[in-house]
Amino acid sequence: MIYREVGDRNREASALTLLGIVYGSLSQYSEAIAYYQQALPILQETGDRVFNTLLRSVVLSCLIVVICIANSITVVIVGID
Repeated sequence: MIYREVGDRNREASALTLLGIVYGSLSQYSEAIAYYQQALPILQETGDRVFNTLLRSVVLSCLIVVICIANSITVVIVGID
């Protein structure tokens, strides 16, 4: 990532977040969460508390979706048995 190479931590975090958004919009929540989790420590390091808080909310939303999908699959499987 170019921003990482030049040491621009704020833009690196933004790029990682945007990648997470793209994967989330494709319903690839695990990938999205992985990118968000890379961005979070950078935001903490740079002291961007607002963006950090917002991103934590987005991660939580993705996790809720993943859990709901897993629970739905379980209900279907149990219903089949």
